Amino acid sequence: MENKIREAMCHLDADLVQEAAQPVAQKKHKFRTLLVAACLTALCIVGVAAASGGLLVQFYHNGNLPDHIAAEKVDAYYNVAGNDKVTPDGFSEELLALAAEQGPGSKVYPFETLEEMEIFLGYTFPENAILRDARPVSVKMTDQNNEVIHDSPGSVLLHNDKEGRLAVVKADYYCQTQSGKRVFLTAAAATVNSPSGSVGSMGVDYEGGEVLQQKAEIYLTASGRECTIVSTQNSLTEGWDVYSWIEQDGFVLSLSLDGHDESVARAEMKQILDAFR
Repeated sequence: MENKIREAMCHLDADLVQEAAQPVAQKKHKFRTLLVAACLTALCIVGVAAASGGLLVQFYHNGNLPDHIAAEKVDAYYNVAGNDKVTPDGFSEELLALAAEQGPGSKVYPFETLEEMEIFLGYTFPENAILRDARPVSVKMTDQNNEVIHDSPGSVLLHNDKEGRLAVVKADYYCQTQSGKRVFLTAAAATVNSPSGSVGSMGVDYEGGEVLQQKAEIYLTASGRECTIVSTQNSLTEGWDVYSWIEQDGFVLSLSLDGHDESVARAEMKQILDAFR
């Protein structure tokens, strides 16, 4: 993912936006992470939906985008909603204190290690030897004025609703496995203050390219977890972006990696998923 990850926006509905963050641009492929505050149950599904493990994963490409996303000018779009919402008291005292201080809107907090993020969240990622042994990879995050917010492997975004109540928590972590594969790990949870079960959406802009095809699969991991895997091929490199989503304790875990050969990239994704214990 080294030359592909560009998170062009971290935002909510227009009236809820407080600030946006994005990694420094790299080549011609950017990710836009969209935390959607509006209720998504009324969406007209013109793409494809896959349900697994209590999750509803909706994915679209090219012109078949929901109306509220069409203006974002993205080539692929993914939305994930879970059945479970978490109570704010499940998070750490530090996280809750910072959320209370920041008021309505969103703010990003940087972290150097996965362990530090777990302490801050009050949430323990499922044990995964591949990810635990992976090397953290720093990514510069800039605001809308291109000023650096932080340069670190991990970050946690806290979003509060208009009343200043914690609604969505989203943690991002970039790393490189022992085999050399770059992996992007996300853990997101919607609280009882969130108007929907959505834990966020992602739009991908290939900047001149388009989606050639998408493939989806419901996969049962070695430990018995059911998850959704979606592979998306782009016209710029004819390479594949492979995503997976899995749910645990109200959090939706997302993994993404890329590769030129879809079968190889999908096999690498399954190897990481099977390492969850």
